[in-house]
Amino acid sequence: MSFDFTGPVTIQFRTTEVLLELVKLRQLIMQMRTDIMATLQELKDAVAANTAVDQSAIVLMNGLTAKIQELIDAGTELNALKAGLQEVVDEVNADTQAIADAVVANTPADVPPAE
Repeated sequence: MSFDFTGPVTIQFRTTEVLLELVKLRQLIMQMRTDIMATLQELKDAVAANTAVDQSAIVLMNGLTAKIQELIDAGTELNALKAGLQEVVDEVNADTQAIADAVVANTPADVPPAE
């Protein structure tokens, strides 16, 4: 009768290999989770910034139409109406420039895609 002692040693070695691979896999999953969470936060930030810009545009448009309606309702004479409309145009131009500046300031520079 003979005994083969290589069996348990081979099983132990193989188990260690499997455990090492599982540890590597866990590390990879944790890194992927971190990357995904960072990307998700970037997306949330972009949506919040976009929402703020949209809300600013809505306020601007509501203010614009209210000012024009105010001039119409007041029965403003033609010269006064022109002057009032010019004020609205000047305000819109200033607000448009402020929005354009904010978009430029808050838009990240082109970043090459990750490889």
